[in-house]
Amino acid sequence: MNGFHNHDDPDSLIGHAVVCGLNLHQLETVRSMKECKPSDILRKIKEEDKNNFPTLRQIYAARAPFRRREWDGRAVMEQSQWLADQHGYTLRKQLLEGKVTRIFLAHPEMIKFS
Repeated sequence: MNGFHNHDDPDSLIGHAVVCGLNLHQLETVRSMKECKPSDILRKIKEEDKNNFPTLRQIYAARAPFRRREWDGRAVMEQSQWLADQHGYTLRKQLLEGKVTRIFLAHPEMIKFS
């Protein structure tokens, strides 16, 4: 209320959104590498810009919209079913009052063992 902070200044700005935010070039790197592991994306961005210190959380957050655009408007459960169908997995759901209460997901090879 009096204009003063109730804490000291930070020792480092590593991880702070103002300093570590992803620029347009870095967002393009995330988009082009969206199928790679986030740690690999982070490593590449840090190699390109030694003065920027993004976090894995920022990579996950930046990658999510790019990946969701490929879902063609499907909800999370619909996307799970679609992926299971595409890759030959067995996916079964148990519903209770319209809500998913249990999910069974199995690789085709695992079904042979049952």
